[in-house]
Amino acid sequence: MTAPTLVAKTLNSISVQWLPPTSDGDAVIDRYILYIKAEFETTYHEIYSGRSTTYTATLLSTGFYYQFKVRSVNAAGPSDLSPASSSIITALGPSVPLNLDLVSRSDTSITFKWDPPLSDGGLNLLGYKVYMAIGSGSYSEVITAPSSTDPTILSHTQTASITGGQAYRFKVSAYNPLEESLHTNFIYVIAADLPKAPVNAPTITAVTQTSISLTLTSIPLADNGGSPVTGYIVMIDDGLGGAFKQVQDSLST
Repeated sequence: MTAPTLVAKTLNSISVQWLPPTSDGDAVIDRYILYIKAEFETTYHEIYSGRSTTYTATLLSTGFYYQFKVRSVNAAGPSDLSPASSSIITALGPSVPLNLDLVSRSDTSITFKWDPPLSDGGLNLLGYKVYMAIGSGSYSEVITAPSSTDPTILSHTQTASITGGQAYRFKVSAYNPLEESLHTNFIYVIAADLPKAPVNAPTITAVTQTSISLTLTSIPLADNGGSPVTGYIVMIDDGLGGAFKQVQDSLST
């Protein structure tokens, strides 16, 4: 018999399969006997006996390695044991980190945060990997991110390679000793501060019984927060000194 091989696994189960022997010894194979050994055990013990060539071992301890051997049995008796399978751990990669969200931004830095994944895959997390893309470019890992070696860090501030007015995309993954999770959906951030307020009040240029025309003072380039101004919001009160409400949103001044 050749060694059993992995089919699938969970945090508490392992499914293995094996091939029939290359020779049945001139008698029909009556059954197979599967044996298992955990890393904390010194001997194999029988876990299955039957005609199937697949088996799922359940109720296993999470985070441990297991090995399997199998033998076939015909009317003359059992074969020798197969070689041991490779060591199989009852663990998976972690699930995706949750709730990636922007915390703050300026024309020199961007800060974002996330929540831990729902599952660590049965092993302690080693950290979180941060990936950055400039504009529509390809992603690369931010290898200086402190979260990459400390799973208690759930935020990142990017200052290197940040240029005011430039767009960036960020995504995050978690990883344990076994593998890395899938990546989060990305967040899209333009490195910019809020623009400063226009210096002067609007100037009234014309008044009729039903309309008022205004001219606005454009915001100087130095006060745009590091990103081009995309519009001006005009607000008006109710004529009685009440709250202001938006009446227009336009790039025109």
